[in-house]
Amino acid sequence: MIILVYLLTIALFCLAFYLTDMIKTARVSIAISRQAIEIISDPDLEDFAKETSIKKAATEMMKNCGLFFLKGGLTVAAVAIPLLSADLMDLASIAETSRFALRWDVLILTTLAMMLSIIILKKLRTHHSSTTSQISKC
Repeated sequence: MIILVYLLTIALFCLAFYLTDMIKTARVSIAISRQAIEIISDPDLEDFAKETSIKKAATEMMKNCGLFFLKGGLTVAAVAIPLLSADLMDLASIAETSRFALRWDVLILTTLAMMLSIIILKKLRTHHSSTTSQISKC
């Protein structure tokens, strides 16, 4: 039962990570940072314009950071659901599931499985998009 709870936990983590679009949020933060660096580095801008732009970028970064933490919290909450449910139903304790999840062989196999899944999904998307573009050319 521990393995089933663990697999369900991993599946809900992946689903929550995908649905909350954490990657997009991180990319927005990086873009805001790059834009702020460009503003500060621009010798043609006056100090007042730089200050105004940087204040706006800082506000956007704070909003995005809050959003990122909110999405992270939702992802952690999704992970907690199967763990707490299994513990409350006496199917598998949180301690047993955690011990299983922290074994080296489980960590390595889970990492390899997730990496392989990502590679396969990317190849399928690439194949699908190339097939769609070929159909649209006809």
